[in-house]
Amino acid sequence: MKSIRMGSLMIVLVLAVLTFPASAAGTEQEGGPELQPMINEKDVTSSEGQDVSGGEAKKIVSFQRLPSDIEFQTGIVRSNFAPMLPKALTVRWMEDGQQEEAVVSVTWGSDPAYDPDKAGKYVFTPVLPEEYRVESGASLEIQVTLSKEKTTVSGLDLTMKKKARFKLTDEITVEPAYGRSVQLQMKVKGHWITKKNQTLANAKSDTFTLTYANDWWKTERSHWRLIIEESQEGTAYTSPAVTVSTQRFYQTPGKYFKIKSTISTRKSGYTLKPGMSGYKVYKVQKRLGCYQGKAKYTAATVKKVKRFQKKKKLKATGRVNKATWLKMGFSEKDWYYMDSYVTPVKVNPTSTKADHINAMVETAKSYVGTRYIWCASAKQKQGVDCAGLVIQCLYAAGIDPLPQGSHVYAYSKNEYTTRKLWASKKFKHVKYSQKKKGDIIVYHNGKGIVNHVSLYIGGGREIEATPGITRYSKAGGRVKGVLRPII
Repeated sequence: MKSIRMGSLMIVLVLAVLTFPASAAGTEQEGGPELQPMINEKDVTSSEGQDVSGGEAKKIVSFQRLPSDIEFQTGIVRSNFAPMLPKALTVRWMEDGQQEEAVVSVTWGSDPAYDPDKAGKYVFTPVLPEEYRVESGASLEIQVTLSKEKTTVSGLDLTMKKKARFKLTDEITVEPAYGRSVQLQMKVKGHWITKKNQTLANAKSDTFTLTYANDWWKTERSHWRLIIEESQEGTAYTSPAVTVSTQRFYQTPGKYFKIKSTISTRKSGYTLKPGMSGYKVYKVQKRLGCYQGKAKYTAATVKKVKRFQKKKKLKATGRVNKATWLKMGFSEKDWYYMDSYVTPVKVNPTSTKADHINAMVETAKSYVGTRYIWCASAKQKQGVDCAGLVIQCLYAAGIDPLPQGSHVYAYSKNEYTTRKLWASKKFKHVKYSQKKKGDIIVYHNGKGIVNHVSLYIGGGREIEATPGITRYSKAGGRVKGVLRPII
């Protein structure tokens, strides 16, 4: 009879280590899930076959250990995860100097109170029937760690190209969502600036259309990223950089000079010598009192420069090198850049054809009243000639008419830039009768040789730099033809 009871006890012990999800135990109360006993209390017996219910409280000295995957469990918040908690445990106590054991139904309490929506570490301990008391040193715990779900973003295009003035969108999926905020940031001068905020749906995942702020089309290339802050449900997320390349809304077609977003100022420090012209020559001649109305480096200029060099104990070459320039009181910066000024580009990728034409016209207007200086293409109020004015207007519209430019204009043999502009096949040549605002009118000297250019501003008027001053004029006269930079 005793062997039969011992056999039954072993079967019960095997059943006791089986685990069941807390969610299957019914309702939850403060202190943790309420679990129904795995077996009826009346079926629980000691190793001696005695009923362990009732009587003096038995002092539990140890528990039979649980498998490690039960003692230590991990899960994700707001998921289908539920802790696996045994409904019965094998306990041991001392009675009359002998160790007794039995399988006892238990419930479980947790510290802190278990919350499936909150990440953290929860420690579950068994709650035994009243007839048992756990002695100091006898303990059993189940540790459950709930982690936040790793935030994922799928569908994000990291390289995009789009024409300016059109909507830029991307369909992406964020998980977990649960009403979290998504920040769309743009990199501006080395700093990330938030341009848009979007609240996700209150669901595990959200697929939505991300619409970029229109700032993307104002530069040829921009960089963006998504920021999702950490929440109870998910980890923080920072996306890789998204690169957006902008196609210009307007661009010149085919073989013609292309619109650029920036045109760099060229460093052009050079020794002034006979045959040269331009604004630096003008400054030297004014400094030495030998300007005669045309900034041309003549023999008279050489003579004046030599006299100055001797006075300053410099080698009297008659040429103005950097040392002579500085002794004249001019700056080192002007030595390199005074004769290579570039009007800042006044258009961007969003600019229309009309915007480019207006950029040229407005730049020409800003030069009205500027003195005329042979072979100069300097700033407003400093000095330009006819071609120098047109070059600055082209710069404003994003056109760099290389090999012509302000940086080479003063060199010997570059005086007649008007002829080189006319000869270029990178401008569209049209008839005078077809002229439009923003066109370059090319004139000749009566023998068919190009000798002057102006910018047509519409209404039969032009702006030109002629000996004396830059001014408004009535278009017409010895017209060679018309160049159209904005087609």
